[in-house]
Amino acid sequence: MQHIYKFIDKWKVFFLILSCNMPNPYIGTVAAGLFLCFVAMTRLRIHHRTEWDQINFCWFLIFIIPVLSFLANFSHLNNLFWYVFTTVPILIYPAVLSNVPYENVLNSFKKFVLLELAVFSTQYMWLAVKFRTLNPLAVDLSAGDFIAGTSVGYSSLMSVTMAFLTLFFLDHYFFTKKRAGLVYSFLCFMMMILTGYMAGIVLFFISIILNFISNISYSMVRLKLSKLQMILSITMLLAFSVLCMQMSSNVIYASKVIIKIFSASPPLKVQSYIVTFSDFLKENPEQSILGVGGGNYSSRAAFMTGGQYLQPSNPWYVPVTPSRFYNRYMSPLFEKRFLYKTIGNVSSRSMINTPFSQIQTIFSEGGLLSLIILFALSIMCIRIYLRKMSRMYLIAIILFFSLLLIDNWLAFPNFAFLFWVTLFFNDFSAGKRDLTARWRTQN
Repeated sequence: MQHIYKFIDKWKVFFLILSCNMPNPYIGTVAAGLFLCFVAMTRLRIHHRTEWDQINFCWFLIFIIPVLSFLANFSHLNNLFWYVFTTVPILIYPAVLSNVPYENVLNSFKKFVLLELAVFSTQYMWLAVKFRTLNPLAVDLSAGDFIAGTSVGYSSLMSVTMAFLTLFFLDHYFFTKKRAGLVYSFLCFMMMILTGYMAGIVLFFISIILNFISNISYSMVRLKLSKLQMILSITMLLAFSVLCMQMSSNVIYASKVIIKIFSASPPLKVQSYIVTFSDFLKENPEQSILGVGGGNYSSRAAFMTGGQYLQPSNPWYVPVTPSRFYNRYMSPLFEKRFLYKTIGNVSSRSMINTPFSQIQTIFSEGGLLSLIILFALSIMCIRIYLRKMSRMYLIAIILFFSLLLIDNWLAFPNFAFLFWVTLFFNDFSAGKRDLTARWRTQN
């Protein structure tokens, strides 16, 4: 039995991240859930930390308020089941990760990256042969959808995973100065780019820029701007100025395209925000505090049970039971994706023409109270940065909360898993860096 326990301890992180990035996220969620239950019955040892408990309590409130609201706006138990099923991972993972050594996670992530690299390479070569070119992305812009590693058909899933792993390995390099960290970080970055999930890639770079600006601003306020920071700031300012002057026509063109997009008819994502924060509030002011309940409005569960999202038809295990709120506000928006080829002068199949947003979901299904709790949670995460000043941590946190604007990412187990990994290994407790330092010394 002791050998079984050792095997579980050694491979559980690898299994969890792999199960979160399977071709079918539902099967992956079930597999991860069963495994977590098994771990809980055998090897679960929760190491309590004040900040850990506070943040997990915030997630619990964000999770439970829509459950209570659902009872007041009852639609169908099927909706509530899928809401709980898709949202509960954010509450489960910290219990399993609380006692995992740093080197275990590091080695598990290395194995995962090497596995994904092999699958990515195979997929890329298949596309190269299919299109008879070494750069299939230049032939077909949607080719990236087929380069998704083990998340076959879900390139956005793998892109987000690789974005966080890029930051994880960079953070490892800064603390250990081992070049292997840079190599793995580069591999993750390249796989993130190859997926072609442009929304995630753009937010990744925006997060880096915001982190750089915040560090420069913080140093300037404290009058401790280093020579390197000063040189980088001046260089970037000059480069940006020259770029704007040399490419002024491109800048003007891009501005006109943006104006064109929003002047005709706003994309569905913008329309969904308008509907939620205008029409929904006007017609249901009593629901503004606690929301309409999980699975009843715009969560992944609501779209799954709405009968439109899982095309061409819902599988037998996801009955179609749309709520009246979904039928009134979200269904007409989603229907436009099938009626029109373009919306707002953009393809109806693009990310910006999906009415998905975790921020919108938290507000509509959990009310203003849940949104305030989410804001408090973000402040807690930033406080960790201000106290420890980890180089990659702030980028990861900015990326995490910005991704909540463009999709219902909390419904994906890989997102929940990577959130806790990011927090746990960036000084959730005062002694965590000591553990990392000891590990670095021993190796």
